[in-house]
Amino acid sequence: MAFGIPVPTSEFVNPHTGLVNRQWYQFLNNLFGNQGSGLIGTANQVLHGNNSGYSAVSLTGDVSGLLPLTNVARGTDGQIIIGQTGAAPAYNAVSGDGTLAKTGALTVTKTGGSVFVASATTDTTNAANITSGTLPTARFETIGAWTPADNSGAALVFSSVSANYTQIGNMIFAYASWSYPVTASGANASISGLPIAAGNANYAQVPSIVDTSASITGGLVLVPVKNTTTANFDVGTPFGPATNLQLSAASIAVMLIYPIT
Repeated sequence: MAFGIPVPTSEFVNPHTGLVNRQWYQFLNNLFGNQGSGLIGTANQVLHGNNSGYSAVSLTGDVSGLLPLTNVARGTDGQIIIGQTGAAPAYNAVSGDGTLAKTGALTVTKTGGSVFVASATTDTTNAANITSGTLPTARFETIGAWTPADNSGAALVFSSVSANYTQIGNMIFAYASWSYPVTASGANASISGLPIAAGNANYAQVPSIVDTSASITGGLVLVPVKNTTTANFDVGTPFGPATNLQLSAASIAVMLIYPIT
């Protein structure tokens, strides 16, 4: 039997008293003391188990025969033991910005953390902005210029061009004003030069209302062409293409809103 404790041969219960026999009580108590309550080790020991049993093993000195590695030194508060192939395990503090208390609490701070990669905008102070909570609007949007140009094939040259755009997420807000030259071209009015190609989906072709000095019944709209940087002018009533002739010498002002891919 484990630990060399002899098993009593007497009956488990005394027939006269109805209680557990004294020999069985002592056996069970000794068994609990050695196994049920666990081994009582000393400071700087660990409980080591193998195929044949377990015992308290000191972390100092040679422990060959009990552990596969020897001469494991003591650690200090806030360290953890790290195993190494072919060598004795070593105590190490948590690396980077972490600290480990002997109570088991792990604390990680931002000091000395990884440097943020520069953003796509001119603002390269990502880490400082995130720390201070003062992220500029440039973190979420892109602002730039674009130039509307004739796409009808009539080689028209626009004048008084003023255009810019804002990108927020996948949405483009392209605002512009310009003037058409005097022309007799009957080609369908169209422009190129949108800042970013419209999304390759029908929902990207939503018309935007155009303010114009041209006399067009039913109003004028500008419709982006999906998966391109072009847009076509249409009239509202009846719905269909507007021509260069209809926009001859007219001023144009528009906010074209569309999603990109």
